[in-house]
Amino acid sequence: MAMISIRLPVAMVEELDGLADVQQARRSDVIREALASYIRERTAPVGPDDARQALEVLRKVVAGRFGNHSEAA
Repeated sequence: MAMISIRLPVAMVEELDGLADVQQARRSDVIREALASYIRERTAPVGPDDARQALEVLRKVVAGRFGNHSEAA
């Protein structure tokens, strides 16, 4: 593992320490777990429903910008 240094507000550090105490873990374990969850959430593939919805939004944006020519596609 790599050692890094970050700056956090004192209140956040106190909350982290409280969470660590409840979980009987170290502060760094809580931070590592939170970052891993954040990264998984941001890099997870989207499902088919989300992809269709995003595609529909893009179609509407393109149609609004360039007229209805894109709806034929």
